[in-house]
Amino acid sequence: MKIALVSDWFVPRLGGIELQMRDLALALRERGHEVRVICGVPGEAQVDGIPVERLPGPRLPGFGIAFTPAVFAALRAAIDAGGDEVVHVHCGNVAPIAHHAVQHCIHRGIPAVATFHSVLKYYDLPLMALNALHGYARSAVRFSAVSTVAGAALRPLLGDRAVTAIPNGIDLAWWRRPGDFASSSSR
Repeated sequence: MKIALVSDWFVPRLGGIELQMRDLALALRERGHEVRVICGVPGEAQVDGIPVERLPGPRLPGFGIAFTPAVFAALRAAIDAGGDEVVHVHCGNVAPIAHHAVQHCIHRGIPAVATFHSVLKYYDLPLMALNALHGYARSAVRFSAVSTVAGAALRPLLGDRAVTAIPNGIDLAWWRRPGDFASSSSR
């Protein structure tokens, strides 16, 4: 399956969304999927063998957030040209690229999943406005969040739509010290 992962953020910037997306891309590729990342962060055209399309254009100084029509035009063009079977959008607290990708998928009928990585507890008015303008609650987009708390905070955006809670996964082997596994398995 051809899959595009889209977010405002990606490596080399480091944080939860960035690393979760990289690990997801690698896991999907290991399962035989063709994966690419579309993001708003400058950097290399490949990360760990995953192709990365870096959206051109100015960013809000000090924050790195996209805000110009040219960035959103480049995003739409990247999604339309990719031939992806599904677009998986990763949203954080302030995520204009991610939300624009969701909106583009809604309006073009592109199969999409949107995962919310942050608790948007005090964003009720902006979320209600996004739903009124773009129809998130009526769309075919599948919604998930990294916790039930993050999912519940999406009610102003999604109404009674189901939000699947999918906790972030971790690689336990990466966190083990040498010898930990052997000593715990002999008990």
